[in-house]
Amino acid sequence: KPFLRIGCLLCARRPQGSLLPPQVDSMAAPELQTMGDVYGSSTRIAARSHEPLASLSFWPFAGAPLPCCSCICCSCLVPDTVRKRMYVRIYDNRLESNIPFAPFMCCTCEEECVTDRATIIYMDKAPHRGGLCCYVIPCRCCGTPVIFEEKPACCCLDLEPYCGTVIKAAPANYFGCKKYICCGSPCYTSCSYPLFMGAKNAGEFLSVWRGGAEAYAAR
Repeated sequence: KPFLRIGCLLCARRPQGSLLPPQVDSMAAPELQTMGDVYGSSTRIAARSHEPLASLSFWPFAGAPLPCCSCICCSCLVPDTVRKRMYVRIYDNRLESNIPFAPFMCCTCEEECVTDRATIIYMDKAPHRGGLCCYVIPCRCCGTPVIFEEKPACCCLDLEPYCGTVIKAAPANYFGCKKYICCGSPCYTSCSYPLFMGAKNAGEFLSVWRGGAEAYAAR
């Protein structure tokens, strides 16, 4: 009975048409409205322009299902449904890309069967800056990160039209150290990982990308 009495008192004080007590109904709305304004308001992700600064061009075999298939011999495995949806664009505040996957390769005739793998990376995150060790500690003790192009070659022969250029990223430049102390390729090439394969105008794209990243850092 005491529980019923308290319930009756609450029902008696509650205004008609309201399912909440007056205290909660009058105080929660302004607080929720203020917290809701915070979402998406970071100046680090704010774009000054919605037009891309540059777009990456690809060879016809780009978008192959496996990295080992990224060559001219496997152009027949890449359907047009993948080529139409594949892009890499740089904006003034982010890198945006979509590397779709066709489960049936050249037999994938409809875009509905293509799986998108869209990614947005803002310029205050890796690979534009050093990553985090254990998701907490910034890794900056080995130098600044590097984004570079790797052109395939055999002796003096340029194999770019047959294999395409690979855009890679390394977490640090290791202060310019070489593999063999004073000669050889840079040490960071050993710990680099591919970002995009089959690129065609990688040098021009990286030049614009670097300028956009420097302008973003100067904000």
